[in-house]
Amino acid sequence: MTSSAVSLNAMAAPYYEALLQSPQSLRVTQVKIGDFYVVDAGIRSPGSYEAGKLVSQMCAAGMLDLSFGISTYGKFDVPTVYVHSDMPALAFLGGTYGDWEISETGFSAIGSGPARALALRRDLPKGVRENVSRKAYNYRIYDPSQIFSLIDHQEKSDDAYLLLETSGYPSEKLLGWIASQVGVDRKGLHVVVARTSSMTMSVRLASSVAETGLHKLVLLGLDPKKVRVAFGSAPLPPTVFGDDARANGMANDAIRYGGSAYYEVEEGALEGIDLRSLPPTHLNTDFFTLMKDGFYSVDLGDFSAAKFTIVVGRKAVTVGRVREDLLISSFFGSAKGVP
Repeated sequence: MTSSAVSLNAMAAPYYEALLQSPQSLRVTQVKIGDFYVVDAGIRSPGSYEAGKLVSQMCAAGMLDLSFGISTYGKFDVPTVYVHSDMPALAFLGGTYGDWEISETGFSAIGSGPARALALRRDLPKGVRENVSRKAYNYRIYDPSQIFSLIDHQEKSDDAYLLLETSGYPSEKLLGWIASQVGVDRKGLHVVVARTSSMTMSVRLASSVAETGLHKLVLLGLDPKKVRVAFGSAPLPPTVFGDDARANGMANDAIRYGGSAYYEVEEGALEGIDLRSLPPTHLNTDFFTLMKDGFYSVDLGDFSAAKFTIVVGRKAVTVGRVREDLLISSFFGSAKGVP
């Protein structure tokens, strides 16, 4: 399957429809806003881990296997998400990458999902643009159109599937603007909304462990098309519904302190890449603290798994390590095991 032979949005459709087929068990609700419908998967509806699985797969255009389990970190057993993709460049950079900053008066959201492929005239998020202008990052940073050129994909679709990470409902006017940006009519716009502190977004964010790892490699110069397969695992933080800032910090620390990523790449793919730069840049500072100047002002190098294993043929390299102490501190503050 070549990139030009697929429609990311068409491949996302079954996972969106699955949300509508079992709203009660998934704890989601379809909401009418003017002439538009959105699926509330974690704002006024509580959402669920299973809804998070479907939303994550929708964002990845169906090219993501996801399962749940439990892992031990120090003395604590923590629920864990496991992911795998055989099409990581398309699934992650074409789908799940959250690089669409959407706002209007009194409303802000981070947009991810394959609808991004239909709105290539978007700017980089403001915080990233400001850091680029100050040359604060020594990375290869791509705007939306460049990302899709990098993965060699041109999207054509009359339907657009988008996740908005936000704490409130968008207005009908804003939904109309989004529809115009992606070039679909109101019936073709399919939006899921969920706040960061919901169970749905907890899964969605933790499941990006392999995506953030790939993006870090791309920042360092890797051609993502040379990545053949990606695996990842990350713990799920405790739910603190309503405290989005704390939830955001824990979700990113789940990856930065507890996340593992595995990639098989083509021969020569790693030439010129300093693998020592793969782990999070400011490892000893928790993400909640790093966000003090705004989410998009965080060093892009801190969106990265704790540990990487990269394989070329039968040669393997590993870098970084899981930090159980920092993970437990971020999740639970002070926690004790009882003998």
